[in-house]
Order: sequence, then C-alpha cells, then structure tokens
Amino acid sequence: MLDLEEGCTIEKIEAVAEEYHYQSMQAFECGDERLNTLYRQCLETTKTCTIDGFADCLTRERVLWMQDLFIDSLNTAYSYPDFALTRRMLLMFAQGQQENGRIITYTPSDLTWCSNPPGNFLWIQLITEYYKHTGDAQTVRQLVPVVERLLGYFRSCENEEGLICRWDGDEQFWDWGFYEQEGILLMTNAYYSHILTLLSEMPLFDGIAGQAAADKAAALKTLCFERFYDREKGLFIDAILPDGTRSPLVTQEAN
Repeated sequence: MLDLEEGCTIEKIEAVAEEYHYQSMQAFECGDERLNTLYRQCLETTKTCTIDGFADCLTRERVLWMQDLFIDSLNTAYSYPDFALTRRMLLMFAQGQQENGRIITYTPSDLTWCSNPPGNFLWIQLITEYYKHTGDAQTVRQLVPVVERLLGYFRSCENEEGLICRWDGDEQFWDWGFYEQEGILLMTNAYYSHILTLLSEMPLFDGIAGQAAADKAAALKTLCFERFYDREKGLFIDAILPDGTRSPLVTQEAN
C-alpha cells in the first residue's frame, strides 16, 4: 500500500503516438501570426488523427468516416503532400461496396444501413481530387467499375423527372441539424448535379459519364431551381415531402 504522506517519485512518463509519418512542408506563412498558428494546428490535428487511415477524432470513435477522409485528404494534399493514405482509403471504401452499388459511409464496416448521400458523393469527388493532384490514372481506372455501379444506384433512386427521391437505409442524412431527411431533398440533388459535372470533366470516365453526365447535371440544376426556389422568400426550401407537399423548412444547409 502506497503511503502518500511519505511521497513518491515519478521516474518516467511515456506516451505512444500511433500516426502516419508525414513530413510537413510548412507551405503557408503570412504576416498574421494567428493564421500561421492556426495553419500549424490544422496540420498537427490531421497528422494526429491518422492511424492506418484518417480517423474522425483522437478519443471517441477513431472511425474511418468518408466525410473526414475528404477533408483530411485535401488538407494533406495542400500541406505535406502525401497521397498514400488517401489512395489506400479510396480502395478500402471501394472494397466495401454493397450489392446494390452503394458505398458504406465508413470502413471497414458491416453496417449496411450506414450509407448516406454525402458519403457516397464525397467518395466520387475525392477520386477526382486525387487524380487532379497525383495524375494516378492506374488507380482511377481500378475505381471506374465501382463508380459505374454507384451511378446505377443513384439512377435507381430517381423519380420520373430524374431527381433522387429516396435513399435506402440511413435516410438522406446530411448533418446533425434540423432539416428534412425524406422525400426529394435539394441538398441531395444539388450535389448529385455537382458530382455528374465533375465526372463529365474527366476523360477517364467518358465510358460511363461524358457528355450525357454533363447534360444530366445541367438538367438537374434547372430542376433544383424550379422545384425548390421560393420566390416570395427569395430562398430555397429543403425538400418536397413524400406526400408531394413542399417542406416548410428553409435551412442554412440547403441554402
């Protein structure tokens, strides 16, 4: 039994850091030291949240979420740069593709319901960002069939106008805020248009996207304005609900 009144001597304190071996470029510096400090903090936070991929945080879940992967990958692209983890995780998410084509939102996982629109859209967008920074056509070609199946899932969720009107499993989760998650959502369809535009601009996806994707993206953009813009308020509503009525919600996320 330790007698605290007699005191004790701490001989050693150790901490084990488990993180990827980035070498910082320190590529940003300006005359405002507050921004310089913030930049260094961002680099260190990203590095500290790496294990065998990009984890969402240090303590709580340490889960490899797609949303965190996207932000952290762009951070490292402009700061270190090193794309090995980004490539590894793009392939890991592809390996978890479900039979219906959807990508599970975090990896590795058997939670097939956990597959929301932003996770799927961001995975495709990150492929285009990865190629822009690396020119790694070989890896992108590996992912083309996975993207093709995912686009097939998007089409299966469309209504007769071509708007995504449903999403299996995790509803249409976008944020922890108060907004609509069922029906025809502006956020889902606006981002769908954006993703199709990105794919149409990459020759490597001509076989599954190309001009047809560009035309569909433009049509979706027009539909989003027609269906969701409230001229009296001068703002966009969140959604058209499953019963066909217009949502009363006008949220910051949608606008």
